[in-house]
Amino acid sequence: MQNLLKNSPPFKELTEDHIFRKLFESSFEGMIILNIEGEIMTANPRCLKMFGYEKQELLNQSIAILFPQGYQVFYAVDDHDVKTKRVLDGVHKQTGLFPVEISISKAEIDEEDLIIGFLVDVSDRMKAEQERSQFSRIFDESLNEIYILDFKTWKFLSVNKGALRHLGYSLEEMRQMTIMDINPTFTEEEIREIIYPLAEGIKDRIHFETIRRKKSGQTYPVETHIQLTHYFSQRAFLIIAVDISERKKLQQQLINAVIAGQEKERKRIAKELHDSIGQHLSAINFNLNTLGYNLRDDLKNEKIINNIRSILNSSVEELHAIS
Repeated sequence: MQNLLKNSPPFKELTEDHIFRKLFESSFEGMIILNIEGEIMTANPRCLKMFGYEKQELLNQSIAILFPQGYQVFYAVDDHDVKTKRVLDGVHKQTGLFPVEISISKAEIDEEDLIIGFLVDVSDRMKAEQERSQFSRIFDESLNEIYILDFKTWKFLSVNKGALRHLGYSLEEMRQMTIMDINPTFTEEEIREIIYPLAEGIKDRIHFETIRRKKSGQTYPVETHIQLTHYFSQRAFLIIAVDISERKKLQQQLINAVIAGQEKERKRIAKELHDSIGQHLSAINFNLNTLGYNLRDDLKNEKIINNIRSILNSSVEELHAIS
């Protein structure tokens, strides 16, 4: 008896209807049902919450109240086929436009053609995609060199356009290389020592100056900053390198200017010493010669005078050397 009752058409239809209603009411997707004229027959709770309406506000209203530009999309559907998903601007009752991903199918119930729309609010997803797109654009357009390296192999996972432009490699070439291929300064062991504090969590970031080698073989100085990151759920090193060629050039120019200024000052002081002290030494030498002539018969004083003359001559020679 139970099997007969269970298999009877009325019971079966009731069961299917009950299952459909449960699915309709509890679906995580918004669902909306339209008649062939584009009027809203019903909408599930998720759909109502998505658009900010009560059910009675939508019944018998045109779908244009929710999708002003999407009416034709709902009717470009072949029988029993699900329309490819697309994103349309939906209109929330209070907050206005927001992106909705829709897929549509056509059904026939009691000889009446109906349109069923499956709706998903993709605001958060599109915002995340926009943020990723913006980050990607910033990553690529940065004038600094940005590299993402595999944590274990040190192979390049991603390289921005700034680095490719400086080094002269293509992205495909870089992905076959490691950091050792463009860094002629350090050995592999030295690099391991440098990144050890990062790998062990002792430091959040490290920075140092090193040399980059281009594809052409030319080298240039860079200031390098390294930190740990995650790239598609795997640990990786994020490296930002700044070309400091101009800085080094300016530093050298400054050093040269300081040296030139010191040399100029030394010459000025030497000239003043030569002009002033030189005259005094000449006068002392003249008077000493006169004194020596007057005491030429005094051997004891002559020896003292000769010692003074020797010291005086040495002083004159040192003064000439300074000037």
